[in-house]
Amino acid sequence: AGWSTTKNGKIINLNTYKVTKDVILYAVWEKGDDIADGRLEVSKKRYVYEGKAIKPTVTVYDRNGKKVSSSQYTVRFEGNDTPGSASILVRGKGKKGGTLRASFYIHYEEQSNVKSAKVSGKNLKVTCSKAKWAGSYWIYAVNKNTGKYFLDISKTTSGTIKNLTKGTYNVYVLPAANCDGIHHTDKGPGNMKTVKIK
Repeated sequence: AGWSTTKNGKIINLNTYKVTKDVILYAVWEKGDDIADGRLEVSKKRYVYEGKAIKPTVTVYDRNGKKVSSSQYTVRFEGNDTPGSASILVRGKGKKGGTLRASFYIHYEEQSNVKSAKVSGKNLKVTCSKAKWAGSYWIYAVNKNTGKYFLDISKTTSGTIKNLTKGTYNVYVLPAANCDGIHHTDKGPGNMKTVKIK
């Protein structure tokens, strides 16, 4: 940026500065204008999944707290089209360099109610209500005495749990936004039914 007669001092104008004796000059370096020197703000940190990609509003500030024009950086979203953790990568462009990162969370809040639970010997056929954007339905039968559970995973609103042991069971369904079931609904099960296996 320029030269000073003292460390970290004021920059002098070499065109007008008069030298009357030997003098030591110190280089004064200008700080870079990196995006990384500032901060990134995200409009919200948690969102409800609605079947499509979510793109929060992003605001970038420089190291002095001044808002940076969106023309000076690019924004990339990762993992923002399914429930779970998602990330934002802001990369400076033009004279601005560096990157900033932030994260947000998408949660699934749909529920499914058990419509019927019919026992046939040791098997249990369950039908449930449709949940928005559900990729799978995880049908549980939980033994009221032992807590042991039996599970059937279905891509439709009906499924059959086979080879149940004798006992009384609470039956409920947890829809998931995808087939791996990692992101069950955050609201928990809808209404349950109780059945008895003889």
